[in-house]
Amino acid sequence: MKDNRINYRNIGGVVLLVALSASAAYGQQTFTQTVSRENISCNATCSVLDVPELNNNPAAIIFVTPAEGGKNLNPHPIGAYYMYLKKWSIYNLDGVAITEGAKYNIQYYTNPDANRFVFTVSQRGDACIDHAGLNGAPGATVRMFPTSPPSRGSLFNHGETKVEYNAAASEWCIASVNGSAVTPESAYNVMFSSRGPIIANPNAGKTINTNPQNPVSTSSSGGGCNCVIPTSLPPNGNAGGDLSGSYPSPSVQGLQGKPVSNTPPTIGQILKWNGTAWEPATETVATTATTTPVAPIQAFFKQGHQITPEFSSGDFPIPELSHIIVLTKRSRLIISATVIVSGSADLKLYIKDSKYYFITGIRASGGGQGSLLAPGPHGNAATICNYMIDENPGTYILEFRVANGGIEMIGEKTSAEAKFSSVMVIPL
Repeated sequence: MKDNRINYRNIGGVVLLVALSASAAYGQQTFTQTVSRENISCNATCSVLDVPELNNNPAAIIFVTPAEGGKNLNPHPIGAYYMYLKKWSIYNLDGVAITEGAKYNIQYYTNPDANRFVFTVSQRGDACIDHAGLNGAPGATVRMFPTSPPSRGSLFNHGETKVEYNAAASEWCIASVNGSAVTPESAYNVMFSSRGPIIANPNAGKTINTNPQNPVSTSSSGGGCNCVIPTSLPPNGNAGGDLSGSYPSPSVQGLQGKPVSNTPPTIGQILKWNGTAWEPATETVATTATTTPVAPIQAFFKQGHQITPEFSSGDFPIPELSHIIVLTKRSRLIISATVIVSGSADLKLYIKDSKYYFITGIRASGGGQGSLLAPGPHGNAATICNYMIDENPGTYILEFRVANGGIEMIGEKTSAEAKFSSVMVIPL
């Protein structure tokens, strides 16, 4: 049903976000990345960028957009993720496998500066950017892109975000497109310009009128006209239509031919059609359901080089590959790890909550029940690949241990070199 009403209150200005166009700013580099089988990683959720200026450079500022002129084959929210290979990647924030063949324009700066920096949302969820160049600057042109939080792995806001000016706070703020709260401690690359380009006035310093004229006299004795200045201007006479009285001060008596009530409005009321006349009325505001924030998918990576001493019995911990995982709700853990072993050995995973309990073990050589690898010579990789387990809220310690291969290998010495481990946390 059409809502026939006119609001007495002023409507506030709407802030429009204008994307920055590419500029020739110092330090800017651009290239196009095509997602391929060779550069897909992160359990198939990211595409690795192999650029010398970006490799081993977690401080780089990166902005990514789908390549112009092509269909977006990967319609998922993306971010820039500095991964365990010490390289940057394009990462699907919702944890979905990235689409092979998708193309992206990459714009990057090797180092931050006054106009390009990383902003991290506070632990309390404050997503407003307190920056001297942006505060009190509603006309600034601002661009942002999700990135890895410094020293925190892949903690991202799960959905799409936007940046808009908050007039009450006099600051630019990041907000979720769907209205949910922004994930605390998520991070964003930000770049801005405080004003548009300066256009020079082509007539500056020039004489516009090269033949100025003297004023014309308005008196008959001065040779000019004997002009009469009118005391009133049209329109004049009686008003009609939705107006009553006479010009120049008519009164409004109706809207669209419908009468307006003589009752004066109070602060905050609207003018509403009651079926007979327009009259002041209190606006009824419909309540909207609140959106429960979606817990983000988290991924943790560790890369190690620890080499254990040789041992012939028992097991040996590899602390370089351990993780401490805090779950705020029931979640699924997807766990992977790799070590290189010599001798006959098992790679074992333990999870510690209130007690230690054994999850799985993988034999690197010599076969064995439950082995996920075929028997092979010494020097094989022992790998736990995408082992999944669901856990309730709590704090969990994931520990990897290398154990001697068993009684059939008594006397044979075992050693191991840590390579990497990863844990993906998916809220259920």
